[in-house]
Amino acid sequence: MARAPLVPHSTLGPFTLEQKLAVGGMAEIWAAQQVLHNGETRRVALKVMMGAHAPDTHFRDMFMDEVSIACRLEHPNIVRVYSGDEVEGHLLQVLERVDGIDVRRLLSALSREGVGFPVPFALMIARDMARGLAYAHQCRTPQGQPMNIVHRDVSPHNVMVTRAGHAQVLDFGIARAEDRLARTRTGVVKGKLAYMAPEQAQGFATDARTDIFSAGVVLWEMLAMRRLFRAESDTETLRMVVNADVPPIRGENPDVPDEAAAVLHTMLAAHPEDRLRSMYEVERSLNRAMGRNYAADQVRPAALAAWISPYLTAVTAKARRKTMVLPAEQPEHRTGVTLSAGPTSPSDPSAPTDPDPTTRVDIEPPVFE
Repeated sequence: MARAPLVPHSTLGPFTLEQKLAVGGMAEIWAAQQVLHNGETRRVALKVMMGAHAPDTHFRDMFMDEVSIACRLEHPNIVRVYSGDEVEGHLLQVLERVDGIDVRRLLSALSREGVGFPVPFALMIARDMARGLAYAHQCRTPQGQPMNIVHRDVSPHNVMVTRAGHAQVLDFGIARAEDRLARTRTGVVKGKLAYMAPEQAQGFATDARTDIFSAGVVLWEMLAMRRLFRAESDTETLRMVVNADVPPIRGENPDVPDEAAAVLHTMLAAHPEDRLRSMYEVERSLNRAMGRNYAADQVRPAALAAWISPYLTAVTAKARRKTMVLPAEQPEHRTGVTLSAGPTSPSDPSAPTDPDPTTRVDIEPPVFE
C-alpha cells in the first residue's frame, strides 16, 4: 500500500495525528489520539519508521523485535509499548505518551541556566531507572523461561522524568534478548558510545552488569553536570570508555554523600565482576544512601515533581513552536570509528567476542544538547 504523508490532523487507521514530537535517523515520533475497539480514545505516542528504512528487512525486523520485547514489559518505571503493526503502509509502534521530559533535555536546560542537578533528585532518578531495569533483567516468557533482556542503550536520551516525579526507561530498540529475531550485524556494536560499558564497546558479551555501568554514567553526569566520556577525538573517546577513565564524583561535586559516591564507584567499575551484581542491588544501595543522608520529604516524588514542573512547562512551549530533532539519532551527526580492541580482553575469557577483529561504533555529539 502506498504511504500517505504524515501531517498534523491527518488520520492513520485508528490514529489521529496531533503533532510531530521528534525526528530521528530511523523513525519519527508523533503525538496522537487512538480510537480503541470500544469506542473510547487514549493519548499515545506513535513511533513511525522513516520511509527510507521501510524496504530494509533488517531494519523492519529490528523495529518489530523492539515490540516483541517491550510489549511484555509492564512496570511503572518503563514506558509501555502497547503494540506494533503496519498501518496504511507505515510500520509503527504504539507507545504510552509520557507527560514529562527526558534527562538529556533536562541536563541541557540546567546547563544553560548554569545551575546544578539537585543531588537527591539525581539519586531518585537513578533509583527509578534501577527499578525498571531490574524488572526487565528478570523478565520471563509466559512459559517461565528467562528472557535475558539487556537494554544496551541506557542514556540520558532514554530516561523520562514524569510530571508526577517518577523516572521511566524507554526504547528497548537494541535490547538483547534470547528469543530476538534480528541480530546485530557482524562487526557493528549498536548504542551510544559515550554511555557504553567497556565490554560492550569492545564487542564482548553483555549482561545486566552492562546496563549497570551505563546507568552509572547517567548518574555521574547528573551529579557532575558534564559529560563523562568526552575527548578531542572520537578514537580517544572510545579509549576512555574502554579504560573506564572515571574521575571520583566527589571531586566534581562535594555535595554527593560518601555512601552514594561509593555506590556510583562500584557501578562504574571497569570489569563487570567488580560492579554490583544486579540492578536490585543498585536500587537497594541507592535507597540506603538516600535514607541515611536526606529527610523523607526531600526524596519523595512530590518534591521531584515540584522541582521539575517549570522545565516541563518550558518543554511544552517549545514543542508548540517547532519539532524537536534528536541529535543522537541523526545519521549525519554520527561518525563511524574503527578501533582495534588491542590486547584488552573481557573479564570472562570464555565470553564470546565479535568475529570481526575490529569494532565499529556509532558516536553521537559529546554535548548535552
